[in-house]
Amino acid sequence: MSFDYFTLGNKLMECRCNLKLSIEEVANHIGVNPDQYLGYEEGRLHPTGDTIILLAKLFVQDFRYLVTNDYRSADKQINALFRQNENLSKYDRLGIQKFVRLCEYKSFFEELLGKTKSQVPDYTQINLKIDNPVLQGKRTAYLERKRLRIEGPVSNIYSILRSQNINLFRREMEDGNISGVYVNYPNVGHCILVNYQEDIYRQNFSAAHEYAHALFDSASDQSITYLKDKGADIRERRANSFARHFLVPDHELKKITKPNNYNSLIDLILRLCHHFKVSRYVIIYRLQDIGWYKEEASRKLLKEIKLIIPKNDKEDPELIGLSTGFKDKLD
Repeated sequence: MSFDYFTLGNKLMECRCNLKLSIEEVANHIGVNPDQYLGYEEGRLHPTGDTIILLAKLFVQDFRYLVTNDYRSADKQINALFRQNENLSKYDRLGIQKFVRLCEYKSFFEELLGKTKSQVPDYTQINLKIDNPVLQGKRTAYLERKRLRIEGPVSNIYSILRSQNINLFRREMEDGNISGVYVNYPNVGHCILVNYQEDIYRQNFSAAHEYAHALFDSASDQSITYLKDKGADIRERRANSFARHFLVPDHELKKITKPNNYNSLIDLILRLCHHFKVSRYVIIYRLQDIGWYKEEASRKLLKEIKLIIPKNDKEDPELIGLSTGFKDKLD
């Protein structure tokens, strides 16, 4: 059976466009002139095996995806993700492509090692008897805490997600407005990317937020969460509500006595931020949820400079126990 160079060419063009690379950039990378590379994309010229390997490396693709139609990949989801988010930079497109490959390789090695994990529930198949998305998120947060046997604060959201059928990676994104990415990858499962550029307490919230997408929105296959859009639609409002209650549950807040003066309230909010490992925004809104104060007071607290916690005062749960020298290398 003859090899289909036209299908290869279409895949090469799709990969190049996804990463916003020019024909000249790709041609220079593999050491040919632009006309020759264009011939590969058009199927007129036939690249060697070595050239295909170089192109696969450049496009962060498994070479098997380029040369066969049998290899299961997340190209459908990634293509849709990039179309839905046309303003993504080259850097972030490449970062997302690398993230997908990491998820693929991780899943492959875990399968090879015979490692099994519990499956994440699909809450679209569970009758919550609630239509309001905010209440759906809240209800699901407590169901998940019960299922996972979490009593108090969530000490490490990343280990909880990884203990299930979720592939989670933290990578720095160029666009600081991106908080997370969710992809439902065929044969690999739920994949979550958290923007490592974010404040560490915000990253914890973003991980829980994307977790809600895995629980409710896997049929959508892929999404990017932007800070400015959180709460903009039903899915985002539900994920927001889930993350707040999953990380800061009502029963923990109800143990606390409300302070009788403003300065004591500031001190308490700071302690709660560290206790639950979340930002001041989450604590302020959760205290409003349980009726401590109204929206006007929340707005005042959100502007309070004393509630800005320095980066060095926050502990990354995945760095606990590592030496200072090793942490410096990660930074």
